[in-house]
Amino acid sequence: MTPPDDIEAVLARLHRAASDGQHLGAVASLRIAGLLGLDFLTIDLINSAGTLELVWCDPVDGPGPELDDLQYTLGDGPTLEAVQHGYTVSEPDLATTDQARWPLFLPAAMRSPARAVIAAPLQADGATVGALTGYRATPGALTASQARDFQRVRQALLPLLPRSAPLVATGGSGGGDGLRRYRDGFVRVM
Repeated sequence: MTPPDDIEAVLARLHRAASDGQHLGAVASLRIAGLLGLDFLTIDLINSAGTLELVWCDPVDGPGPELDDLQYTLGDGPTLEAVQHGYTVSEPDLATTDQARWPLFLPAAMRSPARAVIAAPLQADGATVGALTGYRATPGALTASQARDFQRVRQALLPLLPRSAPLVATGGSGGGDGLRRYRDGFVRVM
């Protein structure tokens, strides 16, 4: 599947995949991050143990899983904050973010390519089920149009999530359908 070249084509493919009863693996080849002005995206879902699990990333072989793992390991960060509090978290320049906000995550993230982040809770039927997190390798806020498109993509991904969480692992390599069972042991986030 050739990645679409505009956000409207991505939204149409997401809606079509949802209508066809597909899961996130069906949209793994879409290069959504770049169309949103981001370098990498992750989706974490709350599993049956009540903790977050990485289930999708774009690109599959990018640094998104490592940044996700930092938050899991260290116990703070934008994805955890978005899920715990139910609101969108945006930091346009991680280098100038108050260290007290994420005292463990920020120093570690500064050793990664990430320089800006946005994380939004994924909510269904009034409950938070996970988070969509995007990172940029350069500092700077999303434009109003990019922020609006980020929220539109977030909404379009929601119908794909229920069928995505229980899928079998594809392993930790860059291949497969972009879905994986990421952790076997979990830290409770709620």
